[in-house]
Amino acid sequence: MSFINSSIDSFSLPQSHPTAVNTLTPHHKLSLTQWGISSVLGLLLLTIFTRISSTIQFRRALSSPDSKEVPVVPYWIPGLYHAFALWDPAAFAFSLSKKFGPEKPLQVKAGWLNFFLLSNPEHIKEMFRKSRLTTNTTTVAFTLRSLVNLPLETVSLYLADNSGAGLKPRKDSNVAPERRITYLVSHHLHKFLSGIHLNGIATRYSSLLSRRMGSIQPQGEWESDPDLFGFLQRTTLAPEIEAMFGVKLLELNPGFIDDLLIFAHHVPEFLRLRPKWLILRAHRARQRLIQNVMAWHNYAEQHVGFDDVSEEDPDWDPVWGSRLLRVRQQYERKTGAMDAEARACEDMGLIWAATANVQNTVFWFFFEALRDPDLKARLLSEISECKITNTVDGTPMFDMEKLTSQPLLQSMYAEVLRLYVGVAVSRIAGYEDVVLGKYKIPRDSLIMTYSRAMSMDAEAWVRAGRTLRKPLEEFDAERFLVGSDWARPGAMASSSSPAVEPKLDRQGGSEEKLRFTLDGLLGLWVPFGGGDHMCPGRHLAKQQMLVTFALLLSEFDMEISGDAATVARVKPDMKFAPFGSLPPASSVGFRIKKRQPVDI
Repeated sequence: MSFINSSIDSFSLPQSHPTAVNTLTPHHKLSLTQWGISSVLGLLLLTIFTRISSTIQFRRALSSPDSKEVPVVPYWIPGLYHAFALWDPAAFAFSLSKKFGPEKPLQVKAGWLNFFLLSNPEHIKEMFRKSRLTTNTTTVAFTLRSLVNLPLETVSLYLADNSGAGLKPRKDSNVAPERRITYLVSHHLHKFLSGIHLNGIATRYSSLLSRRMGSIQPQGEWESDPDLFGFLQRTTLAPEIEAMFGVKLLELNPGFIDDLLIFAHHVPEFLRLRPKWLILRAHRARQRLIQNVMAWHNYAEQHVGFDDVSEEDPDWDPVWGSRLLRVRQQYERKTGAMDAEARACEDMGLIWAATANVQNTVFWFFFEALRDPDLKARLLSEISECKITNTVDGTPMFDMEKLTSQPLLQSMYAEVLRLYVGVAVSRIAGYEDVVLGKYKIPRDSLIMTYSRAMSMDAEAWVRAGRTLRKPLEEFDAERFLVGSDWARPGAMASSSSPAVEPKLDRQGGSEEKLRFTLDGLLGLWVPFGGGDHMCPGRHLAKQQMLVTFALLLSEFDMEISGDAATVARVKPDMKFAPFGSLPPASSVGFRIKKRQPVDI
């Protein structure tokens, strides 16, 4: 302390010299004040001028029918452009699509980054058709780094892969076959989440869920629970994990599901790069999850191995789960850029992706069915047609092919995804300029569309030949049902048709003749993306949603608790947009009882 004090004293000004502050005359102080006011006014005028000039340029490009220029959305601050608005990209994209319409792409900028927002279904379809000209490696690398903390060496592996997602590498690529990570990940996910491999996972999930249901023993006539979402998570999450990743993962790590739920709740904060100290609990849960997966990998390697994997091997074993997991170990190690931690991060991300989105959409399927007794009865009628009665152990089973082909169940599934998924479908023009219609998207630009904006475009849905008996902002379980004689209109169909029909119009078909179709809706219904980068887990998600509803509702009667006003307040949590399916923003109660055999 004496040293500090003496140092301070040695630098003290003599009393005969006034401080710099005291030397300021009133004139000087006034000058500084005027300078500050002038600076603020100058900045204010600059932002106003920037807004006016960018609006004029935008309106000129927007109103010119022959212009091939993609208009830049008006902005206030030069250099930053729309950076602040992009803090909530879902709300920004939705508002732009609603405000300026679908005719032209819109250009959004943040510093040196260019984003091209598509709201025209024809442009979106063309983007999907030109998948070979685009890539998603940058967005995948960003997601893996920010979400599951993928090591930087492995992030570089993704960023260096310019070989494309196809079987044959791009001609201008010199990436070694074993380092074609984009193709390796995509190819094996599509292979093992379709065909006989898909059937195996779905069948195991159904069996595991049936067994899990045995632990649900309502006491008395009805048993109440304040949280439907929590109940469905507790019931389905373990069967989902075990069906794909084996039983040993959860046996070795009893707290895995609790940490996974903590992590899933904070996904938006991870992807928005919130500081670690703000979500410390979530970071700790994520680190435990990665360590748990590493422990599972070590156990599986010691007791089963992964080297000798062939088509003759069982499709599933209790330690590794799906054969996909052993195949992933093989190609990941051959890259030379994935150590044990990186492989654990990759599989931890896969576990989250395979469970969280289904959990959210399963909730909305139940919520919408249970709040409408007539709809629930009609869905149960379709389920009863698919039930297999001669099961050996008495547990309910269903003809999966028939269950996933029922018209109302399929329409219900599609409507849940339309209304309760908010995802940014993004591509990067990574190899060359991409032409969409008459508009040229420069190389290295990000192209994106927002699924909820397209799902709410009433005029586009009418042009696609759909009668909107309910507004697109509302849930309609029959929205994807058409009459047997319905056909998709041509691309030049009139947009002057009324967007909303006040009465139920089954378009010329009786209820028995109604069929489910997505025909004409490519570019409007895009919860799974499209083209070469379409979500490989979409078939599994559909089967798990439908079989979960079928199994639980065939064994139990369930009802939503609360009055109409309480139920109406249950809304999706929009902080999860545009990152995938949307969980409920609040809890809703329900009651459950064992169903009697004569109930269905």
